[in-house]
Amino acid sequence: MRNRILLIIIIFSLWLLMSCGGGAAPVEEPAAEPEESPYENPPESISPLYVLEESIWESNIIDLCWENLDQNNEAERVLIQSVIENTWEAVSLVDFVGWEACTPESRGIRIRLSDEPPHTKGLGTSIDGLENGMVLNVTFDHWGCIDSDYNQMACIFPYHSYAKEDFIRVTAVHEFGHALSFAHEQNRSDTPSWCDQGQGTEGSMPIGGWDLDSVMNYCNPRWSGDGYLSEMDIAGVQTIYGARTIEKDHKKFYGLFEKLHLLE
Repeated sequence: MRNRILLIIIIFSLWLLMSCGGGAAPVEEPAAEPEESPYENPPESISPLYVLEESIWESNIIDLCWENLDQNNEAERVLIQSVIENTWEAVSLVDFVGWEACTPESRGIRIRLSDEPPHTKGLGTSIDGLENGMVLNVTFDHWGCIDSDYNQMACIFPYHSYAKEDFIRVTAVHEFGHALSFAHEQNRSDTPSWCDQGQGTEGSMPIGGWDLDSVMNYCNPRWSGDGYLSEMDIAGVQTIYGARTIEKDHKKFYGLFEKLHLLE
């Protein structure tokens, strides 16, 4: 009898052991998470611009001057200043100051107005104090429009529904993105294979998802987003330079902002 009771106890103990996980349970494959679209409700932390970290401005107050300021280009200069105040400056703590004639000692962004392809000679602080560091076109007599044989011709506006003011606005927003240290979005390593228009200086810090709608993306179906920052452009510049929370006229930012080092 004693042996029978002992055998029952052993069998019962083995049953309990197997019931409570003593055997190897089948491993369930984790359910695949749905792929998130970067264009639907982007989280506040996303900032998809392609940034050259070493060229981010230390101060959010950035000096700016004109290499060839004169009364003949006053209207265009006023337009460019207004465009930047209502895009990059309007959504971030960046504050471009000066907007006067350059001197040999001028630092910051030195802009020449010239009838040639708009460009910067580098990203961010690499053009600090560099003569003609940014070139903007405001006439478009020798660049910007093509004829039926794809030859450059003087622009006759409206051109493909764009007015001259649109050309000035779109190109200025794009080039000021470079001046803030943002490379072309299509240069990123996660760029789809169909977008093969990489050009210019590479960034070092791709943050967030690739943004087709960015003003920095040559593959944007709208030319540089028609000069309007995408939601992710806004999130990107706010991540690097801070978000504007008070009126521009009441804020002065003299190096007090400790910028976020995203690679630390």
